Amino acid sequence: MERNRSLTSLKKKTLSHGERKAIVSIARSIEKRLAAPKDCKEFHYSKSSIIVELSQLLGSIMDYNIYVQTIPALKFDPSWEVRIVPPYMGAMVRFLVKNSAGQGVSVYLDCHNVLGNAVGPYWEIYPYQGDTHRVPMDDTDELMRSIRYALEHTK
Repeated sequence: MERNRSLTSLKKKTLSHGERKAIVSIARSIEKRLAAPKDCKEFHYSKSSIIVELSQLLGSIMDYNIYVQTIPALKFDPSWEVRIVPPYMGAMVRFLVKNSAGQGVSVYLDCHNVLGNAVGPYWEIYPYQGDTHRVPMDDTDELMRSIRYALEHTK
């Protein structure tokens, strides 16, 4: 419960002037470095350093240091196939779950209300009764029940 209170007290993070300035500076630097690489080795080095810079910046904006400690462990049903996918569009975590009958659902964790509006971090399951279904981040038992239900009722 304590962990949940600390997370719900987090406000949607607004970028400071300094953070916006840093993002613009990094974007311009990336543009220059990728504009005219001299050879493949230089391009690879540039791309690698860009990935590291962007990852550090995104980690700061998305509060990775908080969520690496607070995202709960998940206990999936043994018969499920779980495939981790990149956390695009502002999700913190994304994965696909498929049961032995081949039905599948998509699940993501939104910690900053980037993709929806909820009180505190939440998991979203799709499809669920023809729509989406949200579960608070810390209610992992309800998350597993909801995934199970969605898989059983997905055609």
